[in-house]
Amino acid sequence: SMPLSGRDFNSLLNVTPGVQHQPGGGFQAVNISGARTSSNNFMIDGISNNDRYYGDSVMNQPGVVGVPATLVPMDAIGDFTVQQTPSAEFGVKGGAAINVVMKSGGNVAHGTGYYFRHDDWTDAPNFFVKRAGGDTTPVKNQQYGGTFGGPIQKDKTFFFGYYEGQRLAVTSPYVVKVPTPAQVAAARARIASAGLQVNPIGENLLKYYPTDASGNINVNAPNISNMNTFSVKLDHQLNPSNLINERVFFGRNFQSAPASNSGEIVPPNGPVDMFNSVTDPTQAALVGVVWNSTLSNRTLLETRFGFNYFSQTIEPNNKIDPKELGINTGPLDAADLGVPGVTTPFGHIGGVGGYPITTAPTTTTQVSTALTHTRGSQTIKVGGSWDYAYNRSVRNQARTTLTANGRSSAEVDALVGLLLARFENAARSFGQTERHMGQTSIGVFINDDWKANARLTLSAGLRYEVFSPVGERDNLATNFFPDRGLVQLGSGLDKLYNSDKNNFGPRAGLAWDVTGDGRTSVRAGYALTYDAPQIGVVHPGLFSTPALGVFRVSLSQQPRFAPDNPSVTCVDPNNSAAGGDYVCLQPGVPVFGSSPTGAPPFNIFRVPEDFQLGRYHYFHATFQREVMRNNSVTVSYVGSRGQGLVWRKEINAPPLGSPTTSPDLIRPFRAQFPQYRSIGEFTNDSKSWYDSLQLSYRQNAWHGINTQYNYTLSKCTDYNSGNRDAANAQAANPYDPSNNEGPCNFDIRHNFNVGGSYAIPGASIGGGPLQIGTVFTALSGRPFTPGVGTFDQSGQNTQSLRADCLADPVYNYSLDYLFPDANTTRSAITNAAQAFATPAAGRLGTCGRNSGRRPRFAQLDLNILKEFKLQGNTRLQARWEIFNVTNRVNLGGFQSTSVRSSFFGQIGSTPDVDRGNPVIGSGGPRAMQWALKVLF
Repeated sequence: SMPLSGRDFNSLLNVTPGVQHQPGGGFQAVNISGARTSSNNFMIDGISNNDRYYGDSVMNQPGVVGVPATLVPMDAIGDFTVQQTPSAEFGVKGGAAINVVMKSGGNVAHGTGYYFRHDDWTDAPNFFVKRAGGDTTPVKNQQYGGTFGGPIQKDKTFFFGYYEGQRLAVTSPYVVKVPTPAQVAAARARIASAGLQVNPIGENLLKYYPTDASGNINVNAPNISNMNTFSVKLDHQLNPSNLINERVFFGRNFQSAPASNSGEIVPPNGPVDMFNSVTDPTQAALVGVVWNSTLSNRTLLETRFGFNYFSQTIEPNNKIDPKELGINTGPLDAADLGVPGVTTPFGHIGGVGGYPITTAPTTTTQVSTALTHTRGSQTIKVGGSWDYAYNRSVRNQARTTLTANGRSSAEVDALVGLLLARFENAARSFGQTERHMGQTSIGVFINDDWKANARLTLSAGLRYEVFSPVGERDNLATNFFPDRGLVQLGSGLDKLYNSDKNNFGPRAGLAWDVTGDGRTSVRAGYALTYDAPQIGVVHPGLFSTPALGVFRVSLSQQPRFAPDNPSVTCVDPNNSAAGGDYVCLQPGVPVFGSSPTGAPPFNIFRVPEDFQLGRYHYFHATFQREVMRNNSVTVSYVGSRGQGLVWRKEINAPPLGSPTTSPDLIRPFRAQFPQYRSIGEFTNDSKSWYDSLQLSYRQNAWHGINTQYNYTLSKCTDYNSGNRDAANAQAANPYDPSNNEGPCNFDIRHNFNVGGSYAIPGASIGGGPLQIGTVFTALSGRPFTPGVGTFDQSGQNTQSLRADCLADPVYNYSLDYLFPDANTTRSAITNAAQAFATPAAGRLGTCGRNSGRRPRFAQLDLNILKEFKLQGNTRLQARWEIFNVTNRVNLGGFQSTSVRSSFFGQIGSTPDVDRGNPVIGSGGPRAMQWALKVLF
């Protein structure tokens, strides 16, 4: 009965203590008790709903738009549980156990039919659209469907099913940086003054950039999501002792969205969705069979079979041959055509550089069994499971990416570099990357609940798990060994790394009725869980290497001069190890040399032979007291400690302080392996610490009120926050992981939320109740790391460096300060020039990781429900739902976190747009939707 925009059940997590649900929603948006977003253990009716490649859920996983590509409708859910300290029966993933329980059929036919509609005519305009003189963000969202359940054979066989469709068309409004006419003119003048000529390649790329005197334009990029999803569930009572449940879920979706959600430029000429990312299609399915057999009045045997399936291809929405722009990037398959991805201090063009990518399919097959036996005061549960995860993947990454920052990241310098076609980096991959990967795991557990007396119950458990290393069907994988170099599976290597066989996870807990009247309780618990990294962690490095005919050419340089300086040298793509200031493109000339077949040095990865599963230690202590009838207060301490978590570090970086010219010549492995440049290593070096005080006040059916009030005070610290973190989360000093210790990416110190409903007494006109539902959320800001972009003079050649912190930053997130007039945008850090600086050559920046803070977030949602009795048990429900009732302006992330950028600390979007979920996600302007539902 609470307001939910988009009807995504994950939104229910907003009002769960200890859960951080990122404003705006989108991909991997949920953190629980300090664990990573990929650690959540998703289930439907106890069947695995985990995508083992990406680490998100299968059903309800977003595509390129932040709304789910497929979903389980709210009307089909009977129960929804979150177990923050997982019991011993849950494994594979080390995070909280999130289980969705489906409704079932019965002897009486029942169901719903519904239609939800959201149009823009009642919405408030997005702040950034209004500021630019625009109107309400165009949106049309229709969600419709129904559920139906009933008997096939009375008292024996029942069915339940649902269908839901969605047709969403909305635009992403955001501000993007563009060149000013004066900056373009200044760049051209500098080129002429240097006696140089504009390169036709630069002219062809510049045409994709609009210009504006303010340096900003307001973009309205189109988003589309067309979804169809359904499910059928059967319950069959074979005899009084045996019950079989069967269910099938399937969904299919087409989506289109701007690349990276915000920051992508819409070209002044051509289709507005030219640089969009599209999925055509996303498909997800889940099949489950559960057999419950009552062996005796004290013994129950439960056997489960599960299979899930996720399939998706994401590609850029243009197939322009780069040769038409004068850029000869080498041979390309038709699927890999497209405008190169170009990074400058302005907005991005070309779409996501790594696309297209195909993940078709990822599957998990699971068989599990559990025997529960009650003997006197003890209940013992013992069981085991077998899982096999499979993935077929294509990641050719053959589209070229270019970087033009003009050495300094200053706008005019960057334009000079672009117009001269002198780039700091040009990169693409060659070779075919279709891979068939798999991983097997086995887990066994035992759990004993002992009722010591009428008031005290103790529990103890143990789970053991073992995972095979990730393998490949045709042995198309390699690993690097410091004493052997790259070795391929099947050629002196029988497995990529050893299985970790020490994964014993004890559990313990107690529940104590303190006063004996059921009104005061104390609960405590401990669990050690093991977290299997998703296959997508090791895939990019180990399964696409030069030894397999796959290589990435990255002509990355650290320029000494501005691009128009007469002393500039150009890298020779046929001998890139000799160095140079810039990658200098010429029309028709191969960017990557005359024979791009793999000239070293290459970038490679390794996994240590003793690679282990990450571990989480969870512990909690909870006090709960019923203060009056149907009113209770809960006070909890919840903590976790992560150990051996996955992290990527560079083991072949030049020493700190090395000369920035020809860095490849002084890398640690240069003498033994001159053919390798960057050697990334996936390690178990990362750690995390989470501590929280969680307060809840619950009103349950109290004078028509069903509401919970939650406040969480927490602190989360780690070395890195995700298994697939980007380079800027890697250790600034690869030999000292603790140098990276800082707030988690999802560290929210204060989280206050309220969720519930109120049935207004005496308002039953029409035969049904009138009810008000509400959700209120207030969050402190998330952290960010002040950096210097790709300008790395440390000598380590990582192209990712933190800034120097000279003073505490002073923040001002007042709208009047940030946006004093329609054409002026200020940095939210008022003393940026005094607080930050670029590190001197040869050393690291002094800023800590995630040492800055983004804006706070607050939103109040409301709905009004009225039911009308029609005939018999049939009712009509009318809904009016209002999101962000007060129309509070919630600010998104910074346009740039580089202190060298003139856009550092400036904000040009709202959280819903940042997460690829405009209007539908939280954080946008006030929006409304209406619904009609028939219940019977």
